Amino acid sequence: MTHRNLNLFDTNQSNFTNRDRSTLGGWAVSSSATTATRLDRRGFYATYNPNAPATYLKNSVGVYTTGTASSMEFHSPWMDVEAETLYMFSLMVFAQFGGFNIVLEAEGNSAAIDAGATVINTRDAVTLSENTGGKLAVYVSNGAGSGETSYQFIKLIVKATNSAGGTLPASRFIWLYDPVFGEYGLNKSGTITRLVYDDFPAFMKLDDTNINDLVANAQPQLPLFRFTESLCYVLDHIDDEAADYVYVRATEGTESKSKLVDPATAPVSALPWLAAVTGTTLLTASSGFTPWLGLEAYDGGDAGTTPGQWDDWDDLADWFALQTLDPNFFDSVQGYRDQISTGVSGINAGRPDALVAYTRTLLDSSSPETEVVVFVHSDFENTFRSKILVDPAVDPDPTGSLVADALNSSSSAGSQIRKVSAVYDSGVGSFDMSKVLYPATYSNAAAKGLAEMDTSFVDDKDGFARHLLMNDDESASVPEVAGGIGSAHFSTGTQYFYGQQDGSPFDSGSAVTDASASLNLGGLSTGLDVIVELSDVTFPEAAVDTAGDGSNTPADWLFREKRLIICGADTGTTGNDWALYMVSGVTSGSDSDVRLLFIDGYRTQNANNYAYSSPINKSSLGKQGTFFVRVSVTSGGAVSFFAQPDDHDDWAAHALGTSTVTGASVSAGATATVQVLGHTDVSSSVWSYAPALSCGVKHAKVFAAPISFTNDGVTSPSNIAYIDGSGTTSHAMFGYNNPLLDIDFSELSVYDSTFNSTLTVAGASSNLNTTVNSSPSADNDYRVMAIKSNLDSNGDPTLWYFGAAPSAGDELAASLTASTTYDVKPYVVAASTGAETSTVHTITADGSGNLTLNPTIQSGYYSGKTLSKIEVYNSTDGSATGTRVSYYLPTTISGSATSGIDADSITWTLTRNFPASAVAYVPAQSLSKDAIHMYEGSPYFNKPPTIEAYDKFSVALQVRRFWNNTGLTMDIFRLENASGYGLRVYYDGASIKADFTDGVATESVSYTESPAFGEWHVVVVRRDPEAGLVLNVDGVDIQTATISATRTFVDPVNVSSLGQGAGNTFNSRFALSHFAVFDRYLANNEITLLNSEIS
Repeated sequence: MTHRNLNLFDTNQSNFTNRDRSTLGGWAVSSSATTATRLDRRGFYATYNPNAPATYLKNSVGVYTTGTASSMEFHSPWMDVEAETLYMFSLMVFAQFGGFNIVLEAEGNSAAIDAGATVINTRDAVTLSENTGGKLAVYVSNGAGSGETSYQFIKLIVKATNSAGGTLPASRFIWLYDPVFGEYGLNKSGTITRLVYDDFPAFMKLDDTNINDLVANAQPQLPLFRFTESLCYVLDHIDDEAADYVYVRATEGTESKSKLVDPATAPVSALPWLAAVTGTTLLTASSGFTPWLGLEAYDGGDAGTTPGQWDDWDDLADWFALQTLDPNFFDSVQGYRDQISTGVSGINAGRPDALVAYTRTLLDSSSPETEVVVFVHSDFENTFRSKILVDPAVDPDPTGSLVADALNSSSSAGSQIRKVSAVYDSGVGSFDMSKVLYPATYSNAAAKGLAEMDTSFVDDKDGFARHLLMNDDESASVPEVAGGIGSAHFSTGTQYFYGQQDGSPFDSGSAVTDASASLNLGGLSTGLDVIVELSDVTFPEAAVDTAGDGSNTPADWLFREKRLIICGADTGTTGNDWALYMVSGVTSGSDSDVRLLFIDGYRTQNANNYAYSSPINKSSLGKQGTFFVRVSVTSGGAVSFFAQPDDHDDWAAHALGTSTVTGASVSAGATATVQVLGHTDVSSSVWSYAPALSCGVKHAKVFAAPISFTNDGVTSPSNIAYIDGSGTTSHAMFGYNNPLLDIDFSELSVYDSTFNSTLTVAGASSNLNTTVNSSPSADNDYRVMAIKSNLDSNGDPTLWYFGAAPSAGDELAASLTASTTYDVKPYVVAASTGAETSTVHTITADGSGNLTLNPTIQSGYYSGKTLSKIEVYNSTDGSATGTRVSYYLPTTISGSATSGIDADSITWTLTRNFPASAVAYVPAQSLSKDAIHMYEGSPYFNKPPTIEAYDKFSVALQVRRFWNNTGLTMDIFRLENASGYGLRVYYDGASIKADFTDGVATESVSYTESPAFGEWHVVVVRRDPEAGLVLNVDGVDIQTATISATRTFVDPVNVSSLGQGAGNTFNSRFALSHFAVFDRYLANNEITLLNSEIS
């Protein structure tokens, strides 16, 4: 039960002070010519223990006149009180000078403000002479009596006036000490108190009731009962806690939880015990700094009661005071309760439901259960990484790491959790369209407009390597991955992904350093050591040989499947030709084993200049997603091979055998380079020829001699650890410091075409330019147009693309005066630089007054150009100096419209001429979003996600089309297996449709676009095997298909593409500004948030 609050004043208020002793604890003077000062630890008696003044002496406050004053008034802070409760206010008053009348008064109000306050009770004046004083008290009934009003807040007032009448002279002091404002009623007395009191003799209880009839001086009500209450105070609390700890089963009455083990109600003192028995390690703010959430909760010394405002922080002396305000924010009582109840750092540690539940306790929301908080497994497709999606509107630290720090403190061992604030960033594959023009196509950051994308892939920014590919595979055994620098797979950062360099067979993309004499490692004069970190490897496998040995040494069939990992090269002669491969085919029979092969002198074919490893454990290495291969070669030709999941594992435990070679490479001198992937620079008929390994590369290190690892002897000889009962002095430290060449792909920018590797010679490091060779757009099998928008301050587009086709193209016509000649001035924006230029040409309107712009009439001025505006003048000499009569802007014809009125009130009409699919064409449009526009064929996805009839999934797209043909379908997105089972999203006439089929049954949903074309739509297709296929457009569920596709697919989903058609077919029917795929069924609140992100 709740016991009487004996003093509502907290420690500061009852001592007239605050945390930094700069104020009077909320007490304040409210009369003119009056001030107050505090005397620290100076009082009239020791509270609680009269014999221990050193411990229990409190502060006093002196209130005095600074000039002639009618009265002195000293007010307490407003106190939050209970209704229908009787209180008593008391304090010690001492008069340093005589002639004071002292009055105690209480005021009540519904808010903690002076305006509208009502006097509740006033004690009769007490006259104090010089150097006299005493304890004064007044009862304060807050609605305790019949018909009385209850208030939410009460303030106590001490008033002093001249007892002789008139004003108070200057320098008249009264001293106040030990203020107490406590509950006076006895209705909250404990059970033990009442039991003890009931055992007293009847005459004692009778005298206690009639005490004021027995003594001359007025006494408090029931003094013996109050004395008993004081004696039994501790016992009452023990009894209450014992009663609270009882659990009542529902079968025995209304269920009542034990407060001892209920985190929501357990006493604060019991929380550490409860944490221990639930295995909870209570989180703390380890940084030592105040988290932002702690600042928001701080209510400083300002007059207001709303925390987290600038005025609250003004009383902090400096930045250090702000940092140290509340560094242990997580150590709050409620924080501990939340951690224990969710089990996030204890019994449920690492469980997604617990992580979500605990995140909700941190949200700045009155209804956290309805907010978007989603745990996403396997971030970057790495089982040790996850992400948590939190709506930034309720995130307590939207731009910081508070949520991630809290969750990482309680996640599974070895795992990492990152926070994302957008639904679009929480999927398993998506694109960042803001980069498709710059830096993917052009190197100038000012690039804007529309141009053909000049890379062989669109990067998957989510780190699942689901890049959109523009080239068909060179062969089934050497599949495309991307073809440049993309977002890293399985980790943060970036990496290099294989892709062919041009359309020639096996002309593989590569990363090649500039030349340096220091890279001349061929011939093994000093030996070498090479370590390469790989991912996304397609392991070569050799089929049965049919070609024989070719009478060559080595035999033609030996390692007939070779893939180049890294090699030395020579820009000048034929030297420095060492190489590390991944190979298969150690016999002429079929071979599924994979090995490492090292050659020194790949331009020289003999029996002694190569060595190979024992088989690699493919299944073990592939589990981690990334792994390391290494070759170490001494100057004497001893070769050792290794492959392991991590570069800090024990290389010796992952050795793949040793061998010897006789170096055959010659010196390259100053023209030596190093090449990652690509193909060996020999004819394809030479045994050492190989295309690139289909893979991703994160890091490559080349040492000019075999490396050794620091181990025993680097520390003191004392044991630093005990393993199986035995001591060890070994740190097992692996040192990779200062390689000769460090090619680090992990901290670049997506689509980089050049970057700096680090060359270290004799301890001095320098940059070495490295070039990424990839497929130019002209050689791509599929092509898209890249769009970079430019919006004005109102969010309106400032760029317009004039539709182009080899023949007719699009037309734009202004309705002017018939048969009149005009100067026309288009402003053309160069997509590569963003620079704007203007030209003037003269056109005559036709007999109907139509001033028509098209590629037939004005070749080279409009078709395929990005424009910012078109001005028309009534001058006719090509000077454009007359009066402007028409002014076309990108907003003149918007969205689905085909005509519009410009700023000069002239009507413009747009005609889009969609040609046959054999003709290249991009329609005219305002460039309102960063996007890609489909152009040639249907680019496809690397590593498409797997879906089954029993899987939950969602696909989100923002699309816009300028085409409508009833009866003709056009694919937007397909995710299927070879039999066509899976998902298809497509246009059908004026409708957007989606089908999901298991080969027997098909679930179909449809939305008829209105208007039929020209507007951006956010389309979400989602499926739950228990709910069916749902089509949501612009945040509204349009249609749900009844569940019918329930068969498990015979073959896994392995094909996914955007658009329709093979290479050399042009179906430029839509633009795509957003694309994301999710391995979950997006909830309604997620779709709402998604639409707010990409509206």
